[in-house]
Amino acid sequence: MVDGEHCPSCGKDIGVWSIFSAGLPNRIFCPHCCARLGYRGVRSVYLFLSVVLVGVVAGAFFTALPFLDSPGLWPLVVAGVVFGSWVPVELAIAAFLRRNRQLVWLDAPAPEPNCGHPVEPGGR
Repeated sequence: MVDGEHCPSCGKDIGVWSIFSAGLPNRIFCPHCCARLGYRGVRSVYLFLSVVLVGVVAGAFFTALPFLDSPGLWPLVVAGVVFGSWVPVELAIAAFLRRNRQLVWLDAPAPEPNCGHPVEPGGR
């Protein structure tokens, strides 16, 4: 299947978590067959992520300004705001990629068996 949801190698749905945990649209691995996957046409997505990341980090530092007197607290505030703001952005990007971009197989050689994922009942 040629879409943004199914692995071109095994044909199974890769799910949102595979995209979310990859961080970038070209570092995705199929949770079923471990094929390395990526999306086509993501240059604009990289640009969007860069702009949003700058805004999120700047917002986190402005939010942490009142906590500069507490040396142990302000890094926690920055990390909390960045993480709390980035999760919805990453989920939105994953949903966008699944609906609007084509998922392609980046590494053609056969992946290693099991590749760190638990074996499904009944084997493969």
